[in-house]
Amino acid sequence: MSARRQVDWAAEGLLDGLDGEARAARAQLLDDLLEAGGELAEIRRASEQDRLADLLVDHALSGGERYTADEVAARAGLPIELLLRLRRSAGFAMPPHDEPALDDRDLELAQLSARFQEAGLDEEALFDVTRVLGRGMAQGAEAIRSLIESSSP
Repeated sequence: MSARRQVDWAAEGLLDGLDGEARAARAQLLDDLLEAGGELAEIRRASEQDRLADLLVDHALSGGERYTADEVAARAGLPIELLLRLRRSAGFAMPPHDEPALDDRDLELAQLSARFQEAGLDEEALFDVTRVLGRGMAQGAEAIRSLIESSSP
């Protein structure tokens, strides 16, 4: 682990119910998530939703700076309500507004949506396109997850 802070995963309750190799593997996954830039609240929520491996894939694919939803909306010039609705249309989870859980890809998509809105494109059509793109991205993410899981020892 780098100079990032270390977390006592057992004290955080994130190793509960695990013993031996399973416990060591979970602790390593949690360390990897922290090293990849995961925040404790984000890691805890992913654990509660049984999606720690998904979170690691998300961080591995995203890289770059992290933003809150409010920051993305402001930088893109979109009302926060529109950003939230677009993310829901795409099937993306929406973290709390003040959690830096969005990345450069999220910002780029919000900026693209703002340009479409400025160009006068119909908002409902934009949501329809966003839903289709979201389904495609979900299928791609599932293929990547399957690949990673099949490659794991």
